[in-house]
Amino acid sequence: MNKYSVILRAYNAAGHVSKSIESIIQQSYGNWELIIVNDGSTDNTGNICEEFALKDKRIKVVHQENKGCLLATQTGIKHATGEYICLVDSDDWYEVDYLEKVNNIFCHQNVDMVVVNYKIINSASKKENNFGLVKEDFMANTKEAMKIFLQTTNYALWNKVVAKEKIRYTEEEQKFYNTSGKSTNFGDDLYLLMPVLCGCEKIYFLSECLYNYIIDEASISHQSVKDNWKELLVRNRLMQFTYDAIFNRNCMDEDIEKLIQINTVKILITNIMTILESKKFNRKILKEMKNNVFYKEVVMKTSFGEIKKKLGKKRAIAFSIFNMIMLFG
Repeated sequence: MNKYSVILRAYNAAGHVSKSIESIIQQSYGNWELIIVNDGSTDNTGNICEEFALKDKRIKVVHQENKGCLLATQTGIKHATGEYICLVDSDDWYEVDYLEKVNNIFCHQNVDMVVVNYKIINSASKKENNFGLVKEDFMANTKEAMKIFLQTTNYALWNKVVAKEKIRYTEEEQKFYNTSGKSTNFGDDLYLLMPVLCGCEKIYFLSECLYNYIIDEASISHQSVKDNWKELLVRNRLMQFTYDAIFNRNCMDEDIEKLIQINTVKILITNIMTILESKKFNRKILKEMKNNVFYKEVVMKTSFGEIKKKLGKKRAIAFSIFNMIMLFG
């Protein structure tokens, strides 16, 4: 009987973590463990989680100083004893048959990863929308799945369940996590996803919405940018890491490279446009971007026409102007 290790990353989540935990306890499939990583919470999160652990031996609570989502995830994986790993964020919850339906696929389809559709719920308005990566159940190979994730920018770990044996990182990647993981306040899941995806040969996309994702405008993943120059470097570093992880595992092709190009422009363009509007330029960071091999050899080669088509003429012009300033300013 397959065992599932559910990792819940919690930081100052006292107001909503109970619902998330209860959604795991209520699962129709019973062979699971819940590993709650209390990531340095300063509220009552730790005590709430410990109360649940006292009532259910399948729940473990790991307390650590605040290290951020990326390292909290790795802490959970280290403590996992199940054959399969899945995640739930502290303000989200599973449908009652999530694990049962996922397990049916792992038992009958011989796959490495299962990806589910999900429901997006606005915490303020309570408006709900189903988000479908696929309209029908679909089996994909590594590159097909990668293109779906890049096309939809669905990099989250919480709607994906993966065989633990497929979670492997290079020594260089792990060194980056250990030294820079706490400062990766953008795209934490993407840093972890692509290296794992490259090792998965069969990925099953389940068309049912089995995960409930809360959008909270005040949460960490929706905070406004304070320093556009630093964010420019952080976001470029994320996409460079993604590119290298795919390239070094021989999973790169022309279509994937083009998707990484346009996605990099997409996540940089807001910072770039704000910088251009301010007319305040950081020469040190401009030089760093100019000397960055990934930006120079991959991102800057994104065609004007492609940016115009995907992001609009205004953004395409802004990207071109920024690069001219960087090169000749």
